[in-house]
Amino acid sequence: MLAILALAWTIGGVVPPEMMSRASTVVQELKQVDAVYGSLNGGEVAHYVMISWKGSADYYAVYQVIPGDPEREERLQVIAATEEMAGQFTVAIRFASATTASFRVYECDEKGDKLSEDDPGARLDDVKTLPGKQQKPKLSYWYRSSNRVDLRIDSDGYSEGYQVRVEGAKGKKFTTKNVNGSAVSGSAALAVSLKPSYRGRVVHVKVRGYVNVGGVKKYGSWSDPYVYASSKKLKLSGYKDAITVSGLKVKNAKKKAIYISKKKNKGFKLAKKVGSKTGTVKVSQYGKKYVHSDRTYYVRVYYYYKLNGKLKKSEVYDQGKVYIKPTYFNLPVGY
Repeated sequence: MLAILALAWTIGGVVPPEMMSRASTVVQELKQVDAVYGSLNGGEVAHYVMISWKGSADYYAVYQVIPGDPEREERLQVIAATEEMAGQFTVAIRFASATTASFRVYECDEKGDKLSEDDPGARLDDVKTLPGKQQKPKLSYWYRSSNRVDLRIDSDGYSEGYQVRVEGAKGKKFTTKNVNGSAVSGSAALAVSLKPSYRGRVVHVKVRGYVNVGGVKKYGSWSDPYVYASSKKLKLSGYKDAITVSGLKVKNAKKKAIYISKKKNKGFKLAKKVGSKTGTVKVSQYGKKYVHSDRTYYVRVYYYYKLNGKLKKSEVYDQGKVYIKPTYFNLPVGY
């Protein structure tokens, strides 16, 4: 549902007699001046666009051009002039969701009838609300050797570009970057590379779309965050039928889980879970199996974080390979 609000004056207020004469001026400088999402003048939370124009008529009728049919228009409201306006008019138009619209403004009488059927009015196209809330970024690739992470942003088919924000678990901002978007295809995706990838902590990555209004970027709401965690550098060593895992301290990680397998890509069994303060741990068993010397094992470490009060596991994990050195005994000569 669409509605319109007059800003800084009351429709139906007292109009001075000297302003009641038929106006002959045309609508001038019709333009979009803002876009917001929220509540205006105590109204419902929605998308709003603000348009303004100049003129000296007593009344103006604001119409929306019917999408897909430029020859048809729907009248939204009649705006009455007051002394306070001094020829400058601004109205807010409400939309239930993000959209692009066109409007036309005419001089009219008190009932909203045009002063002249030949009056073309003033038309304003490409009026944009703020973008809606975006989908959260998705992981494309985690670079274990170059301190870089690639993320994917799904285009909403509306925004003119996107802003990506990287922050800590408690909201500390690390970086913000803008990337060009595509308003052509809702299935398009944008690749965003973060370097550094901020290892050694829990990291939140959010995205929001923007549109340009009068050359100024106007931003929509932030997405839910994509969250990942990793160590600065995982270290593995093996001796006497055990594996030592160190470098486990990750800021704001609530716990860590160590998994072990004799194969690189499958067969991983839980070896041990440790708390947030543990930086080094020794394990000798995984699942129901035991670690043995003179063998090679693969290790994965997963990190857990809290989001909205719930414990979640990071999609990113650390991994490594370790050889367990055999234990030799020095026997006496001649034994």
